Amino acid sequence: MSALLSAGFPTAAKRQRPPVTESEIDLLLADMLQESWRDLRDTAMFAVQSGSGLTPAETVKLDAGHVDLVDRLVRVVDTHLAPRLVGLSDQSCDLIGRYLSALPFCLSKAEPLFVTSKRRRVNVRTAQVSFRRRRMRLGVSQSATLMGLRHALAAGLAHGGSSPDLLGSALGIGRTGTLRYFSKTD
Repeated sequence: MSALLSAGFPTAAKRQRPPVTESEIDLLLADMLQESWRDLRDTAMFAVQSGSGLTPAETVKLDAGHVDLVDRLVRVVDTHLAPRLVGLSDQSCDLIGRYLSALPFCLSKAEPLFVTSKRRRVNVRTAQVSFRRRRMRLGVSQSATLMGLRHALAAGLAHGGSSPDLLGSALGIGRTGTLRYFSKTD
């Protein structure tokens, strides 16, 4: 048994995840059952990720001080990709503001932006489960994933005429990593 566990199996080839459609993103972000601060937190997380192209890990690793709602910017510093400065949409800023206003406590700039009721950082698995629950409740396609929000932004930039260099800069990846978004034949 130990020989099997220590065997060097080849890694599976990466495949393109389908991007979440614009109409699905609109539905996920306009969910009318956002009554609790946790629902607002989740919506703000989804908005940041879909509007800024962050990975789920980058999104949950944001601290309150990394977000500038006045200048609509996010500093992505705790990442396995390239650290970068990305813009926030008006919708993302509004949703983050609503979430922060609804929190039953105030966050310092050094604290995590997206927190649990015990003021601990939300982990990626919690964000994935929240996304899946909302997706299922709203009847959004089963192929829609939390990472698909990032791919939706990337696909939109690529199809909108952005260069691979600009796309790589926005996503924090190298130029060769962006080429998969340009190689589709629609």
